[in-house]
Amino acid sequence: MCADEHDDKVLKSNEGRNEASQNRNDYNVNTMSDSKYINSDLSSVRNSDTSNDSNADKCNLPREKGVNIAHLNIDSLSSKVDQLRHFMYSNEVHIMAVSETKLEEHISDDVISVNNYSIYRNDRNTHGGGVAFYVNDVNIEHKLREDLMPHSLELLAIEIKLSMAKPIIIIVWYRPPKSSSDQIDIFESLLQEIELENKDLVILGDVNCDLLTADTPDYQTRNLNGVCSSFDLQQLITEATRVTETSETLLDHIYTNNIDKVNGSGVIHTGLSDHSMIYVNLGKIKKKPTHKHKYKTTRSFKKFNEDDFVNDIRKANWRSVKHDNVDKCIDNFEKLFLQIADQHAPMKTKRVRKVQSPWLTDDIIDLMRERDDLKREAIRTTCDVIWDAYRTMRNRVNQEIEQSKKLFLSQGIKESGKNSRKVWSHLRHIVPGKNKSNNINNIKTNDGVSSDPEVIANSLNEYFANIGPTLAQNIQNGNDNDDNVVTSNSKCEQSVDTIPNSVDSHKFSFQPVSHEYVRKYIETLSESKATGNDLFKDLCIFLKFFTSVR
Repeated sequence: MCADEHDDKVLKSNEGRNEASQNRNDYNVNTMSDSKYINSDLSSVRNSDTSNDSNADKCNLPREKGVNIAHLNIDSLSSKVDQLRHFMYSNEVHIMAVSETKLEEHISDDVISVNNYSIYRNDRNTHGGGVAFYVNDVNIEHKLREDLMPHSLELLAIEIKLSMAKPIIIIVWYRPPKSSSDQIDIFESLLQEIELENKDLVILGDVNCDLLTADTPDYQTRNLNGVCSSFDLQQLITEATRVTETSETLLDHIYTNNIDKVNGSGVIHTGLSDHSMIYVNLGKIKKKPTHKHKYKTTRSFKKFNEDDFVNDIRKANWRSVKHDNVDKCIDNFEKLFLQIADQHAPMKTKRVRKVQSPWLTDDIIDLMRERDDLKREAIRTTCDVIWDAYRTMRNRVNQEIEQSKKLFLSQGIKESGKNSRKVWSHLRHIVPGKNKSNNINNIKTNDGVSSDPEVIANSLNEYFANIGPTLAQNIQNGNDNDDNVVTSNSKCEQSVDTIPNSVDSHKFSFQPVSHEYVRKYIETLSESKATGNDLFKDLCIFLKFFTSVR
């Protein structure tokens, strides 16, 4: 409980919350002032206890030399992916395991993706369960181990390879509450299979076995402990991973068969979920940033002056462009044009900062930090008032993110106008597209259906190698019955009204166009679209200025 000298201020904080509940319009202001008041009030308490682990006073992974592997029971991934992205961007997370993702198969990976990370999923439904892995593509060589994923267990298995080390099998497992004992028996059979491979093993997850009840463990916990002990698996987490005002339980575990590879492990009390995050750092890895920077070379129009550019265009010797060879003519035009373009709008290389959750503003991130601080204070002090303040701040963070996202999307759609491409680029944040898979599991051939990867590859190779010659032969033979041949009765030809009826449909000819036609077409060019050559990506902008030159 709180110290006695704080009772008066605790009452004031309660009064502030009562006033906030009476006036919903003042909700945000009152809760914000309450949380700041409580934080300042308990600063002396925070500073007085220096015996606790330093990790308890921060919400970041320690910066070790090895691979950082973390796990969180997130209780709905799609609703909290913005906050998870922020944590992963702010920390050197190499592998992020998530349980209780509550996803459906139709939800696209794009909705929950994190830049520079591959995602593996094992979904159940939106009502509960499900697990996922985020694996960093910059540092980690990895693959999915479907052969180590029994259908009756909610788990994922991957294998990673570090330099000068054994391969490591990493498993994320979610065991629902009140599961049958058969699940642990199946888990034991899985461990027997893994043991034969002689590889390092790490198992993370919420297995709903409370290890803080060492004196009176239930049957499932005793059974799990016995299985892990028989395979020399050591459990690394010793601190409660789900803490409320009335209970503390250790439900989230990390097991390993090689304790010598472990550099550190622990618990991070984050307000992102009612469960705390657990982590382990193991082995050694070549130090690289977990996020690969992307660069883009574009023209800088910062000091561009349209009048000066048009004047130089007028003064240029365009007669020098003419040549009998059309390729030489294009080369001359490119050389002369780029000299002027580089002078007025030079090429510059910039780092592309693609933000996946642009609605997650600095103010919201500050509120997230305050929420996490309140949760750690509530766990450390067991103060009811701080628990109330934490819950209030947690709800406020969720509301602020939802409102900010709605505002961002509505403004983006409004500014997109009639540009359907831009509209859909905003809608994809809220409309879960189909989770498309590019994998071909089987193929139908003349010999029947085959799932052999070599047969699939050879069949596709043979098809694409022969499709061109086959179509060409059909055209030469005048095979009008072939569905793949465009005939004179096709819709394409009917829409081309510039070709006279007397022209043979198998012949091609240029038709004259006017200067006015070219000018109008240039004015319709989109400034955001490339025109082929990298040096001409902004050509459509310059060409619009050409139309004013006489």
